[in-house]
This record gives sequence, C-alpha cells and structure tokens, in this order.
Amino acid sequence: MLSNLIDLDRGLFLLINRGARWTLLDQTMPLLAGSDYLIIPAAAVALVVLIAGSSRSRWVLLALIVVFALGDSLSTYVLRPFFARPRPYTVLDQVWVYKGYHWLTSDMFPPDVTLSFPSNHAVNTVSAAAVLIAFFRRWWPLPAALAALVCFSRIYMGLHYPADILAGAVVGLGCAGLFFGVQRVLIKRYPQRFTWLTENGRN
Repeated sequence: MLSNLIDLDRGLFLLINRGARWTLLDQTMPLLAGSDYLIIPAAAVALVVLIAGSSRSRWVLLALIVVFALGDSLSTYVLRPFFARPRPYTVLDQVWVYKGYHWLTSDMFPPDVTLSFPSNHAVNTVSAAAVLIAFFRRWWPLPAALAALVCFSRIYMGLHYPADILAGAVVGLGCAGLFFGVQRVLIKRYPQRFTWLTENGRN
C-alpha cells in the first residue's frame, strides 16, 4: 500500500514537473517558488504595522509570525528529520529546477543535506493564507489562489513531491488552527479586551 502511494506521488510529480511545460509557467513559477525577494518588503510592512497599525492589524501580524515560527520549527526540526525524505532533484535524474534553468543530476546535491517532507513553503503559505482568510473573509479568493499557485510552483520547479506539499498544507492548517484555538480562549476569558477580534470587528 505504501509503495503504491509513493509510486503515485512520484508519477504525479513527473507529470507536473516534466509534462506541464509551458512558456508562461516557466517565466512565472520561479517567482512564486522562491521567497527571498519578499523578505525586505515583508519587513517594511511589518514595521509600518507595528508603528502605525491598529490593534487588529497588529494581532494579524502576530498571528502570521506565530504560525510561521511554529510551522517552520515543527517541519524543520521534528518532521523532516523523522521522515528524512530527499528532495526530488537529489534522487531523480533530469529534474527541472530554478538553478539557471539547468537539468540537474543527483550527484550535484547529496540527499542528506536537503530534505523534502513536508514542504516548509507549503506550511508557511497555507498557514498565512488561513490567517488572512480568517481576518479578511471578503478577499478569501486572493490568498487561497496565491497559496495554491505557490504550492504548485514548488512541484513544477522540481523542489517537492505532491505529497510534500499536501503534508505541508496539513501542518500549516494545523498551526493556524492552533493559533485560532488560543484566540478563542482569550476572547472567552477576556471579552472586553478583545472586542476588535469579535465577528463584528472582522471584514
């Protein structure tokens, strides 16, 4: 049973990574698959929120920081070492990845230095989308679609198997759910201090 699931996972990966070649995707997926270029803008937005934001916007920022930190820690230090699953491009030949658009082989990246399950990008993206959807419900299609595209990009660029993304999404939703569980307890115990978190205070 497990071997069948692994084979299915690998087959879906190859279908997306090698079979879904399209010029538009080749141009856009690298932008979505990476995140380093977002660090400075995200830090700037966080600084503005801390200085001039409302209590509600600061709470949203806190939620994002908590779910990111929790998800990254759980994925990096608990789940990944336990499963120790290498990334596709370390074990599969000719996997398309964003390294100058080269076809890489497994001998270029040792499997023991880069693990894949679950995907940290999926954890962070899905947890962030869950937070944004919870606080800005009218705009839910935007974070939902962006999270789906980011997750797809990680498979398309050869960085993760579909199961890695699915597991990351589950972990991300769990982290967001844990935060909102704590939030519900705080609202119940201190309703007067968190009036801006009630249903009437949300968009």
